[in-house]
Amino acid sequence: MIPFFDRSTDATARFVFPSEIAAEYWRRFAATFGERRAIRTDRFMSWDTFKERYLSSRRDEAPANRVVRRIFASELCSEIEARGGYRSLVPEAHAGNARRFAADIVAILPSLAYLVRDAQAGAIELRGEAASDLFRLFRRYTGYLCEHRLFEPTYLDTERLAADYPVVLVFPRLIDDFSRFAPQVEHAEIVDQPATSSYELRRFDNTLSELDRLCESIVALLRNGVHPEEIAVSVVGLDEIAGMLEEAARIRSLPIDLRAGKPLARYPAGNLFERIQICANSGFDLERFKPLLLDPRIPWVNREYNARLIRAGIDTRCGRNGVRDAWLDRLERRDRPGAGRIAGYYRALRNAIRAMIDAPTVRELRRSVLAFVNGFLDSSRLDPARLRVFEAVIGELAPLEATASMLGDPPHLSPYALWLEELAEHVYVERSSHLAVPVYPYRVAAGIYPAYHFVVNAADQRVRVEDRRFPFLPAHARGRGLDVRHDRTAAFLRAYSISGSRVLFSAARTGLAGPMTLPTELFDRPGAEPDPAGVAAADSAPDGTSAIDPFVVERGYWRGGAPGPLYPVQRLGFLRSRRDADAGANASDRSEPLNLVRQVNLDPVLNDRLAARRRDEDGRIVVSPTGLDAWSACRFRYLVSYVLGIDEPTYRVSPIDSMLEGEALHLLVEKLFDRIGAADADGLDPGSLDEYRECADELLADFAHHSLERFPQPNALLLDERIEAFRAALYGVLAWEAESRRRVVAVERDYTVVLGDVVVRGRIDRVSGDDGTVVVVDYKRSTIPSRGDLLPYENAKTRQIPLYVLFVERDGKTVSGAYYYSLLKGNAAPVYVEGAKSWFNRETLDEFIEASKAAAREMAHTIVSGDYRAPVGSTACESCRLRAVCRRRYAIR
Repeated sequence: MIPFFDRSTDATARFVFPSEIAAEYWRRFAATFGERRAIRTDRFMSWDTFKERYLSSRRDEAPANRVVRRIFASELCSEIEARGGYRSLVPEAHAGNARRFAADIVAILPSLAYLVRDAQAGAIELRGEAASDLFRLFRRYTGYLCEHRLFEPTYLDTERLAADYPVVLVFPRLIDDFSRFAPQVEHAEIVDQPATSSYELRRFDNTLSELDRLCESIVALLRNGVHPEEIAVSVVGLDEIAGMLEEAARIRSLPIDLRAGKPLARYPAGNLFERIQICANSGFDLERFKPLLLDPRIPWVNREYNARLIRAGIDTRCGRNGVRDAWLDRLERRDRPGAGRIAGYYRALRNAIRAMIDAPTVRELRRSVLAFVNGFLDSSRLDPARLRVFEAVIGELAPLEATASMLGDPPHLSPYALWLEELAEHVYVERSSHLAVPVYPYRVAAGIYPAYHFVVNAADQRVRVEDRRFPFLPAHARGRGLDVRHDRTAAFLRAYSISGSRVLFSAARTGLAGPMTLPTELFDRPGAEPDPAGVAAADSAPDGTSAIDPFVVERGYWRGGAPGPLYPVQRLGFLRSRRDADAGANASDRSEPLNLVRQVNLDPVLNDRLAARRRDEDGRIVVSPTGLDAWSACRFRYLVSYVLGIDEPTYRVSPIDSMLEGEALHLLVEKLFDRIGAADADGLDPGSLDEYRECADELLADFAHHSLERFPQPNALLLDERIEAFRAALYGVLAWEAESRRRVVAVERDYTVVLGDVVVRGRIDRVSGDDGTVVVVDYKRSTIPSRGDLLPYENAKTRQIPLYVLFVERDGKTVSGAYYYSLLKGNAAPVYVEGAKSWFNRETLDEFIEASKAAAREMAHTIVSGDYRAPVGSTACESCRLRAVCRRRYAIR
């Protein structure tokens, strides 16, 4: 028991703790201590409450706050930008952009009075211009406060505490500003050193093992009837491992409550207005506008219009605005139904955003923010926790308006920027709405007294607490007395060592940042030794449970093995799968491992209706080389994209649309060779290349003219760049084809081959040669397949070339060559060349053709039977946009 609690029987004693959390714990504990039925809650208070009640001088002026300091710093920086000065605070080279240093000046102001007093008294020494600049800043700031009838709370001299009751200060060394008030409370009783301490030390191989064991121990305590409020967890470096801890608790269905506050700007509700500013400053650039309007966490009133607006922006290639508003210009020119309504919606949204950002006063800002919220957001869609955060964000405007109005709405600071800075500084702690084990950041819960207290990630490198009185001073200004560091590490560790009936410190041997060790201060007690032999081993939990991996036990469940401890989510999944198995499977099949990778066949009635879409007039299934490639990559994706015609909208925005560019290139090549083929019936002549290029230039000029109609207001430089890329592509393919002097036989011609009940239909980009022997060419926009993509035949990523050869030879011609050709890169890949070195010879090409015919028949069988099972080990998953609906994503471990 902490010795100070013996004084709790004195009804007049006041107990002061470092934090409100510790005070609340001791209020609860005192209410259950002894035979008392009730206690005065004001007897147990935090240090901040104690200062406010007993150490604060009463003043008629209003206290200065962050807003006052920020406005003062902004005005000072504006003056420095105009006239210079304060070179030790703002380097002369950066005087023209002094606003960047406003935050540094704000950080100086609360401690400035103590710095000046110590310097005048000779306790510390300042060097160079720092002394004069800081004295001048102090006079300027105090004059500013007097002018506006304000006072800086940290500057006040408080009177000595005179009370008729005893005051007990618990762990005062943990309090940041205790040294400033120590003379006023010198007669108070100090409780700083525990009489005895009993705690455990534990080491783990890594942080993940440490968190797993922590959660297992807490689960065991809860199962044994320990109330969650009797358990506390303090985590050193909580920001870094919070996600790992939440995941470890989630799979065990362990309720934890992270009591770590964070600035309002880091919550989605606060970050929304920062994103709005970034979007507006970018000229409503589509890449900024899109994630803002489509974010499902933002409670937009009209999500449908948001999606339609973004889709319209993509279709019309809206980028950032210049002198004219490109969004309005292009949306109003669209000839689609409803274009006017979308343009009107954009105009209203833009004006509401600009009204907030350009508001000249905080009062106007508050009015425009409320208008934006009422017009475009629906707070009723938020859950209670997110609604409270949202209300706190909007609530910051009222005190901001009061302070800014008192100071006369300074013209040097944007009210919207001032509001965002306040959101970045105001720390908000979410209120717990459920019964859960509290988790605190290190230093916050020192001095509490639960039944079980786990101090996690307590490595020596992490628990160090060192302070400097004036950390804002630059090194060149530091003289005598300014480099003294106050190490409070031992004080915090002593406080934690008795912060609970049972305290356990733990750390990993290897943490996220490398090797770690336990603090040596923890071994400074009888019986503790700073070597591994004196530290508890990691193979048993504090409650005596052994280390069992539920993931290993789970595999035994699927094999019909003996039951073991599973995580709740595992147990629920197993019971559901067993229920489904009992409903339709034989008893002999129940012990087989659960297969979540393969999908069941489609409903027969539905499948018949879908298969009918793939049949020709004679009832045969029709497949295409492109569809066959998609089916080979993933049958499930083929089902969704090709059969059902469903696809996830791609809101990717790029000035270059790869699909449209590929279509344009194919169209240009088709028209070019149509013209040349009609003029040169005997084949392409290398001597006529200049004439062919003139023909290409005419086509490109016509293409550029029509592009202006298809894409309103394109970027001229970008269009010129693509035209030149297309010109190089056409010149390159002309030179390659003319070199062989082949005659154009067919360009973009459709072919059909019947394979029993299967019809294969496709279009070949180019067939060249004579009436008997021809060469097949498949044009690609940029990247061409590699030889490895075509092997082995059964799992080839593409079967277009072998099927094209099949098409042409069924048409009565002999194929002497087959190529892939990259239009933009200008290189050809010889898939098959008769009598020359190529990827395939005639024998292996025939094998590839037979394998492709077999794949087409199997694909037709899949369509008829409705068997669209996702293949195991498919390589197409990484680029697939359908992973959100694919069951492979949820395969169990």
